[in-house]
Amino acid sequence: MPENVSLLRRPPCSPELNPVEWVWLYLRERQLVHRLHTDDAAVLDAACAAYG
Repeated sequence: MPENVSLLRRPPCSPELNPVEWVWLYLRERQLVHRLHTDDAAVLDAACAAYG
């Protein structure tokens, strides 16, 4: 680790600081709500269609 770089530790449970959590929140609220998917591939297809 270079001397001019310092790490800032996040609290162990802080989803609001993790950008990926915001993506999943958006998908759950707007694109994946009230839908049943047959498998993981169907979920991935729906998620790709949401941003495509």
